[in-house]
Amino acid sequence: MQKDLKKVSKDYFRIILKLRKENKIMTQNQSPLPQEIQHDTKEELFDFSTAMKQVAEGKKISRKEWNNVNIYGRIKDEKLMLHKEDNIDYAWIVSTGDLTGRDWFVIQ
Repeated sequence: MQKDLKKVSKDYFRIILKLRKENKIMTQNQSPLPQEIQHDTKEELFDFSTAMKQVAEGKKISRKEWNNVNIYGRIKDEKLMLHKEDNIDYAWIVSTGDLTGRDWFVIQ
């Protein structure tokens, strides 16, 4: 059984290295978004801490990854809320992706 696991691990890493070499797999600094979504606007993009400063100033923020400006974060009734397409504000449970994302922007 252990030999099988070692072989699978070895094969997995060999495949990952091959895909990275062929540029068919994302590295840590690449975006999962298609190129046209990544560069379709001129908004300044920033990290989560900067986004939270913007929210604290009363601004609405969104992410490129969400690909929808009708989804945004804001403060409402002194709570961090996530406004969604159904026009309802939900308590925002911040994800790891949100915390590490560098694609935040202010909604004008």
